[in-house]
Amino acid sequence: MSDPNIPNIPSSVPANQVGFFTALKSCVELLAGHGRGTDNDRALRVSELASLGIDISRFLSSSSTEPYAVVSSSSGSLKMPKPPYGLTVTKGSFVHTLTWTNPVDPIVSHIEVWVAEESQDRNNAVLRGIVTVTEDLRGGSGIFKFSGFDVSHDFTYWIRSVSYAGNYSEWHPTDIQGGYAVEGDDTISDTIDEIIDLLNGGQPDAYSAGTDYALNDRCRTSDGRTWKSIFNGSNQGNEPPNVTYWERIGVLMEGDVDGVPTVAVDGNLVVDGTILAEAIQAGSITTTHLAAAMVLIGHTIQSTNFVDGSTGWQISDSGSKFYNGIFTFGSGSSGYANLSDAPAAENPYFELGLNHWSGTAITNGTIVEDVGQQGGNVLQVPSLGYGVTTEFFPVDTAKAYTGKFRARQTVNPTSGGK
Repeated sequence: MSDPNIPNIPSSVPANQVGFFTALKSCVELLAGHGRGTDNDRALRVSELASLGIDISRFLSSSSTEPYAVVSSSSGSLKMPKPPYGLTVTKGSFVHTLTWTNPVDPIVSHIEVWVAEESQDRNNAVLRGIVTVTEDLRGGSGIFKFSGFDVSHDFTYWIRSVSYAGNYSEWHPTDIQGGYAVEGDDTISDTIDEIIDLLNGGQPDAYSAGTDYALNDRCRTSDGRTWKSIFNGSNQGNEPPNVTYWERIGVLMEGDVDGVPTVAVDGNLVVDGTILAEAIQAGSITTTHLAAAMVLIGHTIQSTNFVDGSTGWQISDSGSKFYNGIFTFGSGSSGYANLSDAPAAENPYFELGLNHWSGTAITNGTIVEDVGQQGGNVLQVPSLGYGVTTEFFPVDTAKAYTGKFRARQTVNPTSGGK
């Protein structure tokens, strides 16, 4: 407080009024704190001290018989402050959020938060937080967020008020009730669920586009991970619910899930580059995905059992195809099998010089004698019933015969069939 600039008594003041104005000048200077311009020497009113619960009446009444002023035991400064109440602990992703109601008591300076790990004995508790009770928070809500702990451990919480004089209230919850206990995660599945919740970030509350949210500059590092707390930087609009979470910078996961190192992403994964993997397993790729150009293959695809010249199949982006094993072809004008680079005419049978096979060919059409070339088996599976006629003719067993054996369809022979 700056010194007031009060002029001296003017000489024009009548002599019989100089005493009055001199007393008035001194009184104004005293009330204004004249000569006490620093914060430590600032003038305080008795009413201001009384609002803090400090009774200085004994100071003012000190005398030669009682030279040392003593603060009365009935003074508000020495009273036990009222305790907070209504403690609730909400278990979030890697964080416990404590909320309570502050007392209205004007002598309360702050609230202490005590935490016991893997114990419900208050003697094992450690002071973990101090929350200041400002004037606007008296009778209002208090909040404290505790993090940086082993999520598999159990924790027990207590809170109490502290007055300006350093006196403590009773504990809340009381000793009869016991502390507020929070159980840790029992299984790795619980921890994984918390990681998924952390990545999701929860459902956002409604807030305007111009609302400014920021990352707290405070961070901590543990277990090879860097963590930063999220908070409402400008106190505008509604806070998103993930203020109780921690954002992981660099998604890392020590250990594994069912023996397989895993990073879980519950949503879309966009990669502006190349994914290098020995295998990509998809539960289902449908024609809808293909039609929507959601699956694009620019190189060769093949079956998992493909062995060149032995088993499986392979299709390259050039259009070449390789099939191994048994083939099944249907009958009809488009039921032929083209097993060479040259296309065959549309007919239901194999054509000489165009079709070759080295395994087993199965057809529901017709295979014509002297037309197909093969080095394996030829098996005809007709789609209709066929009759067989056997004719006998005499031969001379002493002679050698050469000729052909002809099999003919008896019902609706296919064009060109014999």
